[in-house]
Amino acid sequence: MKTKLLRITFFTLLGLVMLNIQTYANIIFVNENTPATPPNQTGTSWALAFEYMQDALFVAQPGDEIWIAAGPYYPDDSYNNPAIVNGDIGAGFLIHIDLSIYGGFEGWEQSPNQRSSDISLFPTIFSGNIGTNHSLSIMTFLFGISQHLDRVTIESSSNSSINTNVTTVRISDCLIRNCMGYSSITIEGSSNITIENSIIEGNTCTYTLR
Repeated sequence: MKTKLLRITFFTLLGLVMLNIQTYANIIFVNENTPATPPNQTGTSWALAFEYMQDALFVAQPGDEIWIAAGPYYPDDSYNNPAIVNGDIGAGFLIHIDLSIYGGFEGWEQSPNQRSSDISLFPTIFSGNIGTNHSLSIMTFLFGISQHLDRVTIESSSNSSINTNVTTVRISDCLIRNCMGYSSITIEGSSNITIENSIIEGNTCTYTLR
């Protein structure tokens, strides 16, 4: 009886450990001014941060957080993702798993709560300015249960700045500006989108929300 009890306890503890490993959220760091050079950009700290946002998305797993320092980030830039072609206006940031993306970092913080209380400082900008053209769609959210975008400026799209399809997205403290084309935010399928404390301005679109 004692041996059986010990065996049950062991496997129960093992299951809890495995559950904890599976639900632990990794933090991936991005900084356009990273001190690291490829291939030392692993995204595991500010000192080893990725230079490009696409490289963070390439390694991200469900439940991860991506912390991004101030600066412009373009969807056609990548060292590691072979699907990304420089100069391709069809390139965009595709979020197809549950992720939390936080901008507005100076590049030393160990918690989003350590960011400046002034959200206009240290702007993280997802820009569609690709050469002399604009990206067709800067961000697309797909098939997510919990996706969060916080303190990011999205600008210069030629079609739709944000697309959502069959997902649940929360957008907070963001700025969407200077986009042209069909819509600023396109909501498709069974998407649910919550926009909090955000500004949509200076866009020339058929629809602001569709």
